[in-house]
Amino acid sequence: MKTNDSHRREQKTQGVVTTVPLTATMLAGWPNVSTAAWGKMLQRDRQYLAILPVSAQVIHWRDAVRTMMANGVERILLMGNGRPLHVAPAAVGIIVTDHINVSGVNPLMGPNAEQFGPRFPDMSHAYDAELSQTIKRVAEQNALQLPESLLLAPKDMNVRTELEETIISQNQIGALSRDVFAGAIVAKHGNRLCAGVVFFETAPQTSVEILIRGAGLL
Repeated sequence: MKTNDSHRREQKTQGVVTTVPLTATMLAGWPNVSTAAWGKMLQRDRQYLAILPVSAQVIHWRDAVRTMMANGVERILLMGNGRPLHVAPAAVGIIVTDHINVSGVNPLMGPNAEQFGPRFPDMSHAYDAELSQTIKRVAEQNALQLPESLLLAPKDMNVRTELEETIISQNQIGALSRDVFAGAIVAKHGNRLCAGVVFFETAPQTSVEILIRGAGLL
């Protein structure tokens, strides 16, 4: 049985994804954590943090986001890591405006979970413009170079296919990453507002905290 006690920790996904109610004092006490994927979620005055494994797969993103939704979450901020493409050298990452998924995987594969959304959801505007603009404003106020750009989710981060090369040549792709996109698909499936940030190195603790606090998530 779930509890409303915001200080009690919850475990999800066979111990792979850990979901904890987030308090305003937690971030300042964190050490620097080397991890490839973060999910920050909020519902009114209840806040949650989903910690994903370094090599997070689509199933981890799916279960993390659905855990948030099961707890009534309405706005989701997803953070992960990737590699820069068509961005200025000073950029530390991108705010994702949309993604192109050629990874060959999708978190909605398999039987549909009707309690979360329809079999074939409308995937337009997967990244909420208002929440993304809030993230952009916070980044600018704190001198974080986070331009808005497209994300390409490739089949392999180390080997590009002919299709991926074509997509890169024909689109202003800001980053390559297998993070974030799957969480955004699951959020859209569940009709939740979502924003995504991909950092070009492991997300610095200070940058993560700045975005969360500035976006009103703490």
